[in-house]
Amino acid sequence: MNPYAYAARRTLSAERRWCDAGAISDLLELFGFRIGSSAVLYVAVVGSGPSGVYTAQSLVQSGLSEVRVDVLDRLPCPYGLVRYGVAPDHEKIKSLQNNLRAVLEDERVRFLGGVQVGPGGVPVTRLRELYHAVVYCVGAATDRHL
Repeated sequence: MNPYAYAARRTLSAERRWCDAGAISDLLELFGFRIGSSAVLYVAVVGSGPSGVYTAQSLVQSGLSEVRVDVLDRLPCPYGLVRYGVAPDHEKIKSLQNNLRAVLEDERVRFLGGVQVGPGGVPVTRLRELYHAVVYCVGAATDRHL
């Protein structure tokens, strides 16, 4: 397992902190990427719903001069349930798309739609080879019966 991905998952789940700029900065320093460093950090974010896009935003606002984020989603369009699961009469929630769009338009962020990660698609091991870190921001694939 990629040590960066493992440490990030372990650190975030152990501390149960929101993925804000401070948490991202702490993790970057843990991995040896100092704020103001000229090293390029490549990160894959799997999932383009609000949690995935805000993770990308935190990374590009972390203070690193060279960070590149690829946001991958199995659907061809971004924003997850904000696009598909919000009723048209909920204008305030639907307007969230404008904020998310601004993040995806940043030159350091690329959206790659129609990319299945895992069985039947790009193997997770391949992502670990290509990126310094892989962040999973996916929702539930199926309903959960209560």
